Amino acid sequence: MEPVPTTKEHIIAEAKKLFTSQGFSAVSMSMIAKEVGISKAALYHFFENKAAIYIIVIEDVFLAIGEVFDAALSASPDDVPLADVIEHVISVGMQEGNVMLRMDSCPLLGEQSHMQTLFQDFFQKVAQVLAHYHIEETTLATHVFLNAVHGYIKWAHIDSDVPDVRTYSTYLVTLFQKK
Repeated sequence: MEPVPTTKEHIIAEAKKLFTSQGFSAVSMSMIAKEVGISKAALYHFFENKAAIYIIVIEDVFLAIGEVFDAALSASPDDVPLADVIEHVISVGMQEGNVMLRMDSCPLLGEQSHMQTLFQDFFQKVAQVLAHYHIEETTLATHVFLNAVHGYIKWAHIDSDVPDVRTYSTYLVTLFQKK
């Protein structure tokens, strides 16, 4: 039997579904409370506002991807090829559904210093992984990596005729290699 999630975990799970399907702006605290099955007042007992919930949802996504990066950093590049890391990151992004894609239009991304710090830390982690794989120009490579992964996830959600993740990941590695 699966353990019953705490109310806070349940709120995050239900809010994530709503943010994924409707985007940050379209979701209200009332909608979240209704999905969870609690009053709006009870929801405010757990979270100050919708932004606080959304930040935790995004942090959870980044944490899951960060675990992939940490595993890569703890292994030799010869033992865990970069294509495997990229493939795993894309897989996590795909599992997280459209919540990653809905981040594009969230007004919080440029306004909350916590979110800016989260993105900066994430960017630095990607750069660290790419440096671990001896990729030169890590800042530029990090931008390419993040845009390529995000683009694939977006593309795969709207078009079923995309290359498989392994083919895409393997090709992406070739962009980083010295000629």
